[in-house]
Amino acid sequence: MQDPDNNKKISSDLVEILQTTELFSEIHEEVAEALIKRLKHVELSPGQILFQEGSKSNAFYIVVEGQLVAYLKTTDGKEKMIGAIEKGETVGEMGALSEQPRSLSVKATVETKLLELNREEFELFSKDHPQILMNMINYIITRSQNTIKLLSEKKLYKHIAIIQGNSKTPLKHFIHQIKKYLRPQKQLIWLENSASNLSKEIIQAEKSGKMLVFFLNKENLSTLLAKINHIGEIYLVVDGEGPAEFSEFALQMARGHHNPLATSVRLILLHRDTTVIPKDTIAWLSQADFNMHYHLRDNNISDYQRLVRFIAGKPFGVVLGGGGGKGWACIGALKALIDCNVPIDAIGGTSVGALIAACYAHRLNYDELFKDFKKLSEAADKPFSLKNLTWPLISLLSSKHPTEQLIKTFGEVQIEDLWIPFFSVATNLNKGKEAIHQTGTLWERLRASMALPGIVPPVVLDGQVYVDGGLMNNLPVDIMRNLLGKEAIIIAVSLSKLGEDKKRYYFPPIIPFHVGLLKRLGWGYKDYKLPPFFNTFLASLLVGSSSKEKANKLMANTIITPDLSSYRTLKVDIQQSDKILQIGYISTKEIVKNEVLNWLNPLND
Repeated sequence: MQDPDNNKKISSDLVEILQTTELFSEIHEEVAEALIKRLKHVELSPGQILFQEGSKSNAFYIVVEGQLVAYLKTTDGKEKMIGAIEKGETVGEMGALSEQPRSLSVKATVETKLLELNREEFELFSKDHPQILMNMINYIITRSQNTIKLLSEKKLYKHIAIIQGNSKTPLKHFIHQIKKYLRPQKQLIWLENSASNLSKEIIQAEKSGKMLVFFLNKENLSTLLAKINHIGEIYLVVDGEGPAEFSEFALQMARGHHNPLATSVRLILLHRDTTVIPKDTIAWLSQADFNMHYHLRDNNISDYQRLVRFIAGKPFGVVLGGGGGKGWACIGALKALIDCNVPIDAIGGTSVGALIAACYAHRLNYDELFKDFKKLSEAADKPFSLKNLTWPLISLLSSKHPTEQLIKTFGEVQIEDLWIPFFSVATNLNKGKEAIHQTGTLWERLRASMALPGIVPPVVLDGQVYVDGGLMNNLPVDIMRNLLGKEAIIIAVSLSKLGEDKKRYYFPPIIPFHVGLLKRLGWGYKDYKLPPFFNTFLASLLVGSSSKEKANKLMANTIITPDLSSYRTLKVDIQQSDKILQIGYISTKEIVKNEVLNWLNPLND
């Protein structure tokens, strides 16, 4: 005989799961209960296929426990993973609206429990609740747009033209260096004589799936005009230590006077090996609309290898999420990547993730990264000491010491002068949208990315108010994907806990001052079960961006999610920081061993 109380609890749990899904987040409890009665329970063992590409489409599913992965078969018979479907997410929605064959295959990675709603039941339910149908249509459109973006065909225009920026550019040395690292790559061909039989070379390269890299100047442009549409990217090479002056031809090409709309223009700035950090990059960038720029030291192997990965369209990008004191896990993750010789070609993040990313991009050295972040963390220690409190005109804290340490660490360094591509994310309150910072004074943009509303003073940039980027985009994988392209390898470190909080709390809706004080001192009210103040505050700030973070995780090649459930977001002491760092290091090392090592030689595939 079934236990009514147990059945009631199961039903309540299922209602809660339904209401946490993006598709059914707005339905009332009684509607959810009515829907549950139409659902069928399905269980899958690890590796078991839910449905295959091309099979009949007649239902959709909600993940109750476990995980699914969606994939498709490429022309060479390999499985291409599209993304993971976690607890509380849905899959196969198109099956509830049409009878078209499945466009992807889906299988379980672990023991997985699902709820199934077939097409007929969904149609009956939608007649009583038409808003559900509209929600599903909007949801499918959004997911389809993301999938199209991810799976779009390789760019038609793919060959690379290199142009000398001006007569003072040491082009011979650059060509000598770049050829050394292009030569081992099977898909890249350096064309020695660009003017001779260029059309024939392009045809042969395209038949064999190769990419040409060749030198372009004013003299051989006329020969190339018939094939100009076959150029995907133009790289202008300049001496980054010299005056920001382009030749007339280079500037014309940078501004798109001869190239098609599909051609992107990128800037390479050469530096001496002794250069500590580039300067005045903005003087070059302000003269044309460059898609990206790269800093290279004359004889630095890593710099040239990085450039070749960008040319081949397969760079490695690292995205670090926000999470306060838990950011020490990002330090551990970067140490693991460095120890395993995983390249970091571009880096960015939100809030503390942006700060750590900047510390790395500034020096490209783990010891310097650790030292700088430790000083910055110490400056932010004990935020609610009396010396940090201020009259709450716009915030509770003055943020004096952290801001001063930011200025001391980075000085007047500009984002565009960092050694590798970097971005940070803030929230523009004037416009009510996320702001992506890829240029400007570094310390100011970092302060903006970390400005917790009401706690830390916002930052004013050009008359507009900026606060913590976590409100809009706490794990900006989408920004990195748009920056690097669909074939880039993106590794993301998430510090957020997006799952359900299993704890149960108790306290009244009104808590007078004296009650709060007595509870704090441990002199009563022991039956009150209170969540930590800042955990509640930060969770409420991030809840709006949690659905975006889930979607962004699907856009990364791999996600590192260290288990930090026993650590608070803000109160982290020295001993805890070391433990958190080690957790980040160990979890990353494991993922590198199981996943990332397979991508370390993508150019030779």
